Amino acid sequence: MKLDVAIDDYLNHLLIERNLSQNTLKAYRSDLDRYALFCADAAISDVIEISPDVVRAFLGERTNISESSLVRLTASLRGFHKFAVRENLHTVDPTSALPSRSQAQKLPKALSTSETFLILDYLKSSEEVIDMRDHAIL
Repeated sequence: MKLDVAIDDYLNHLLIERNLSQNTLKAYRSDLDRYALFCADAAISDVIEISPDVVRAFLGERTNISESSLVRLTASLRGFHKFAVRENLHTVDPTSALPSRSQAQKLPKALSTSETFLILDYLKSSEEVIDMRDHAIL
């Protein structure tokens, strides 16, 4: 099956069966359109022609994007190729050997000493049971 048709089928699957948000679909569309252009430049027009080397080459050229964009891009490609295998468009998932990428979780910002005392003062003066509990916890 032609790559552009397969991408459209995959995005329709995400919209209808997975009910993903419009923003997610827009981001996946952008990722997969860039992927299709890369494949077209490499004279690849059919899903069956995509190998792990093609996927690695595409990801290897993405050096100027943020870590979160790279994680999403990898997820876009993995999802698309898993869909292609499930729909019998490809016999092997060329992304199966890619290392798993996950975005590092950011730690929450700590309160300053003055902010902590403001909260404690408020909780101490409150008559609400839940505020008394919170004061005892802090």
